[in-house]
Amino acid sequence: MKSVKGFILSSSSTDKNGRAEVHYYGRSEDGPFKIVITNPKPLFFVEQDARIPDLPGMFVRELDLKSFNRKPVKGLYFDSFDRYYNARRELHAQGITTFESDVRPADRYLMERFIHTGVEITGEPEPDLAGREKLGVWINPKLAPADYNPALKWLSMDIETGQNGELYSIALHGTYGDETELKKVFIVDEENTPGSYPDNSLIIPCKSERQVITEFIKETKRYDPDILIGWHVIGFDLDFLAKKSSNLGIPLSIGRSSRPLKLAERRRGIYDADVDGRLVIDGPQTLRTAFFKFEDYTLETVAQEILGRGKDIRPEEDKIAEINRRFKEDKAALARYNLEDAVLVTEIFKATGIIGQLKTRSLITGLPMNRVGMSVAAFDFFMLPAIHRKGYVAPDVKDIVPGGHAAGGLVFTSAPKLYPHVVVLDFKSLYPTIMRTFFIDPLSRLDSDIDPVTTPVGIKFSRSRHILPSYL
Repeated sequence: MKSVKGFILSSSSTDKNGRAEVHYYGRSEDGPFKIVITNPKPLFFVEQDARIPDLPGMFVRELDLKSFNRKPVKGLYFDSFDRYYNARRELHAQGITTFESDVRPADRYLMERFIHTGVEITGEPEPDLAGREKLGVWINPKLAPADYNPALKWLSMDIETGQNGELYSIALHGTYGDETELKKVFIVDEENTPGSYPDNSLIIPCKSERQVITEFIKETKRYDPDILIGWHVIGFDLDFLAKKSSNLGIPLSIGRSSRPLKLAERRRGIYDADVDGRLVIDGPQTLRTAFFKFEDYTLETVAQEILGRGKDIRPEEDKIAEINRRFKEDKAALARYNLEDAVLVTEIFKATGIIGQLKTRSLITGLPMNRVGMSVAAFDFFMLPAIHRKGYVAPDVKDIVPGGHAAGGLVFTSAPKLYPHVVVLDFKSLYPTIMRTFFIDPLSRLDSDIDPVTTPVGIKFSRSRHILPSYL
């Protein structure tokens, strides 16, 4: 048996031969890994007296758990994700209340073991069964929490396109430890005129859009980053490449498996990219959620403010016309422009320390680095396992009835003038102090009759039955 520490980057759930599997990808002390959990038994809960039809692939387990309304519940377990999701839809259609049916099964498997992205893996690793990826594959290993914070490998990417939907070029830039800095641009150049590119190690002329994409996929797999970064990299670059690849009949398999990239719009203007074994982190979206403030979030503005330099084509120039001109008349200049954008993104990420911040938040919340801004999911990851061990299950988010908003603090109208004596009392946030003082959290409210404490407005909480106050 072998044990290694690892950091989980991404997870996915799938059915294989009609049976549920959960996959986790990450980086360990030995390099990239893939964990396969067979038969994870996805589940949710219903009230014990709920009339449940006999659904295929389901088995029912009586549990010593209850809802927040103190009604006993039972667990519904399934042998496949297809049957799990079908059952959830059918029960909702029948008006049957479910509990925790909106929790991602891959998250549940980790949270119930108190694993927050840092993991100790114990078992017998196998070489990648397909023989194509540089992965250690672990089938049903023992997983336990671990303190592990590895250096992750990034790859910055940027594309240039024509106004009529043409793909001109793809630039890549990467730096990692002692490895040689990666700088490459794949550019469409049907003629490939000798001497056009003084530095052939950086600029790779390609006969067609198809070859540009193919070379991009090969280089991404060769470099094997943990994280792909860029500027609007999901909503523009990868979206464009996914559509172009589909039109050309090329699977955009840029992950650590043969599965093509999947894109989804989580909400208006916010996109997710699903790449097996790699995270995709977008510059503007990430900086916004990390509370960086700029006049706007264009690459030019952010680069000028953070790095003191900007893009190769100035803002006052007609960028589209200049890109088209360079593609027709000076492809080497276009390649330099494309590469400089990728380099700027790398340097912005380094200067802000944003990857380190995301990694720290991931280790705290248990969520992948590209999901740490999802406050409800982060709260679930922390609270649900603790609530279960106190005998409760939580409602689905859609079934929570919102209460009234708490009144905000009073802000006095200022009287500007010069004062001889000034005292500044700056409370960054009173919420944690109030929560610790009155033991405020869902469990202490549910069990408020046990060793109660009463707030100034008459609401009771339990001094001894709580979770959050001890954590803060």
